[in-house]
Amino acid sequence: MKQITNKLIYPALLIYVLSLAIPMTSFAKSKAPKGGGVKPLLFQDFNPGWNNNISQDGLWKINGLWVGTGKDTLNPANVTFTDTYKGEKTKGFCYFKSQANKMNGAEIQTLTSGPAYGYGYYEVRMKLTSVGDPTANRGVCASFFWKRKNYGRAEWDLEFLSNGKWITSENSGQVTMNYHLDDNRSKVHYQDLPFNPSKGFHRYGFLWQPNRLDWTVDGKIVYSFEDPGVASEPGWIMMNSWTGNKNWGGLPPKEDAVTIYDWVKFYPNVTSVPEE
Repeated sequence: MKQITNKLIYPALLIYVLSLAIPMTSFAKSKAPKGGGVKPLLFQDFNPGWNNNISQDGLWKINGLWVGTGKDTLNPANVTFTDTYKGEKTKGFCYFKSQANKMNGAEIQTLTSGPAYGYGYYEVRMKLTSVGDPTANRGVCASFFWKRKNYGRAEWDLEFLSNGKWITSENSGQVTMNYHLDDNRSKVHYQDLPFNPSKGFHRYGFLWQPNRLDWTVDGKIVYSFEDPGVASEPGWIMMNSWTGNKNWGGLPPKEDAVTIYDWVKFYPNVTSVPEE
């Protein structure tokens, strides 16, 4: 992905949880609000104060200690929090570290025992690590994604590969926008950016509707996909940083690589990108 000061609207959360008992067919056919002027059901800004790797609101957990994505050791010790970040006005920041020269990383997700998240708009504000070496093929994969409940195959991704040649650029970058469907189809889309994502914070998201996915950068749709194979069942919100795959992010970096997450938002059932 306060104490977490998570600006959650608890009555709205209760309504959303109850809605999960409604069959997904009627859920999909119900009239969904437009994006403009709506407030997020979940607004998670990451302040210090987690207890035993669980957020104080009981909605998020730090994963590990175990071997996970990329055969990396996902270690809770690689996740830290601060109240502030120099030059930023918002409060609450989460840091994911992949330690130098090690197959290791960090991961946060919404609790498997908590609500699952379905159709709607998902967005993260984050700053990618600047650590990467295209020549030596070293770096990390840092991500924000949705995963089908019970870790099924279906998944929608935003992933940054810091071993890319753009990592040393002053004003260009790249993010991958990917999907994995239940019928075993997958696709990777490489989206060029007019900025380097390691130079500052930006917003990245995806709008999930029946049979359709739209990925966004700073609130603008840049890539879309339509297919009846797009999943309809709810799942979990996740974020991680890992390394060691020479074809996806690169071999372990030679110095600690730290990616910073400012906040996560979720707007259920919207049919357009909400205005910031």
